[in-house]
Amino acid sequence: MVSPSAANVVTSVARRLNGDVVTVTISRPSKLNSLNVSLLELFTNTIQELPQRYPNLMAVVITGEGSKAFVVGADVSEISMVDTPAAARQFITKFHLAFKSIRECPAPVIGRINGYALGAGLAIAASCDFRVASSNAVFGMPEVWFLNFPLCILWSRINLGLIVNRCALGYQAWLNQPYFLG
Repeated sequence: MVSPSAANVVTSVARRLNGDVVTVTISRPSKLNSLNVSLLELFTNTIQELPQRYPNLMAVVITGEGSKAFVVGADVSEISMVDTPAAARQFITKFHLAFKSIRECPAPVIGRINGYALGAGLAIAASCDFRVASSNAVFGMPEVWFLNFPLCILWSRINLGLIVNRCALGYQAWLNQPYFLG
């Protein structure tokens, strides 16, 4: 399900240990850290292996490479290749496994949000135990413009009224807007 153009894009998930804190950086800056399937699987595996690899782990920080974007969501070129209900189920399940790996990490997970956190990027941020956002952080669920309902992780992490009012109507929320706090 990887598009031919995706093969030419450098992607990685970097781990950096500082004491007992590991920073996990999603790196695909030429695509604003959008998640293709291979990067998503690498990210999920990285988060899942942290407790075994670092037995004294005290915290995990998740961030995106660069200042423009935390994660802008799923790679649109791969979404367009999902053409059957079974393929859609498999595609969505990969994202839910990533969010679940964050929520199940035994150490506290901190989202360091820089720039755009859209779609799956917003769900990654919502999956974290804590979130710290830069002044240029922008949150949103562009899926609603394509008649897709926002990912269910948000229901349990952010006030229901905020989701219905903001995400279901397709608004993007800037950090300084108090209605997004949650």
